[in-house]
Amino acid sequence: MPDKFLQKAIVSVLIFLLAIQPLVKAQTKDSAVHTHKDSSKGIFKKYTYPSPKLAMICSAIVPGLGQAYNHKYWKMPIIYAGIGTMIYFISYNQALYLTCHNAIHNPGDNLYKYYTVDDIVSLESGFERDRNLSIIGALFIYMLNIVDANVDAQFHHFDVSDNISFHFTPQLNSDISGKPTIQPGLSFAFKF
Repeated sequence: MPDKFLQKAIVSVLIFLLAIQPLVKAQTKDSAVHTHKDSSKGIFKKYTYPSPKLAMICSAIVPGLGQAYNHKYWKMPIIYAGIGTMIYFISYNQALYLTCHNAIHNPGDNLYKYYTVDDIVSLESGFERDRNLSIIGALFIYMLNIVDANVDAQFHHFDVSDNISFHFTPQLNSDISGKPTIQPGLSFAFKF
């Protein structure tokens, strides 16, 4: 029973990865380079942006490596703490599951001093469920790590300066006959 659940979880994750693979696109080489004029010296400097595809591959190979590639080092301890916590709970619940499983097949076990057979079977299924949920949690954190590296690399050049503004302006609409008329309305103008 636990093997079928684990197999279904792994197959579901693989199908998800294969489904989103065509949707992931990296920047072209020309769009990844930005030139900026240094006003003090009058020369142009080239800045390269991180590649989202490379960041995603790095995070898939080693969790946190894509964040290091994007120069977001503060995210790495969060990823390792999350995966480490899930690994701890996987091993903890697996050990208790095996203890209960062995006690079911060994009638002279010490657990029979404290629990009935039904209690041990119930504990075994509870620890098995908790172990499987911990595996799913670890896979979720791993997938989140990959998505974060990709999104962070894509938004590396996103402008968050004070030059972004939002304006309301009157709108000039045309009526059914095609004549321009002033009608009450607002248009939204974004300045980047």
